[in-house]
Amino acid sequence: MSYGLSSVDFQRLSGFGVIERVQRMHHWHFFIWCMSMSRPTSPIKLSASQNAIIQAFVKCREATHSLVQRAQIILGLSQGNTNIAVAKEFGLSDETVGVWRKRWVDGSSDLEEIEKKEIKEIPLQKKSSNC
Repeated sequence: MSYGLSSVDFQRLSGFGVIERVQRMHHWHFFIWCMSMSRPTSPIKLSASQNAIIQAFVKCREATHSLVQRAQIILGLSQGNTNIAVAKEFGLSDETVGVWRKRWVDGSSDLEEIEKKEIKEIPLQKKSSNC
């Protein structure tokens, strides 16, 4: 590659290491471009009951911050947002959002089976909680 330079200029600049730096810079830009390309992600689909439960977690004042945050992540992803968009919205890293997307997708088949079996609820002791 001569980068539009005459052979004399190319040799002169090559002697100072300029061409090598430009070539490294091109490799670096290519690397950045490759890293910015996102991988396809698994879609998050919530049933009506799952959506209602997660909405309740988000609104619950007595739930831990981490539980509310996870519920917000899943709701954001279920609306078709990307990991990066959800991460920006809640001030998280996209890796954290990706972890919770993966965990939800991995466990969603078990949730679907439980919902299909229509397991009767076991009566729990009622707390004074609004959640």
